[in-house]
Amino acid sequence: MGALRRRAILLTWGLAAALGAASAMEPPVVTIDSIDHVAMHGQQARLELTLLVHNPNHLDVPLHALRFSCSFAGEQVAQGVDNTPVSLPAQGDARVPVTLDVDAGKLLGVLAGLPPDGRVDYEIQGGAEIGLTMLRVPFDHRGSVRLRPR
Repeated sequence: MGALRRRAILLTWGLAAALGAASAMEPPVVTIDSIDHVAMHGQQARLELTLLVHNPNHLDVPLHALRFSCSFAGEQVAQGVDNTPVSLPAQGDARVPVTLDVDAGKLLGVLAGLPPDGRVDYEIQGGAEIGLTMLRVPFDHRGSVRLRPR
């Protein structure tokens, strides 16, 4: 067997193993850790928030990007992309700061319905791009967060 053919076989096995491991990968748990700043600018509002990304896997995961949509009180207010590479430790967490531009009217509607403690139910869903493989692992999480920063 020639050296070129052996390399092709090893490359194929390696690719198959990587794809098998990726298909067994648990999706990250992405939650909104905090909303750090809310600013209104005419028809647009800007939210600065921190996402908490938990890696439930037993291996470190190189996170290349997060693509997501975010709803508050059932109202979809934003879509976001964060392309900051982050290394997620095995069974560990990473905090990822994100800035979102949202429709000010939708956000004002959500703010008007907030209870006195300023907490709102949210849903964040999307995909985490792992490494440079462009493998996209979906995530979906619902929770509650304080929308009015302290």
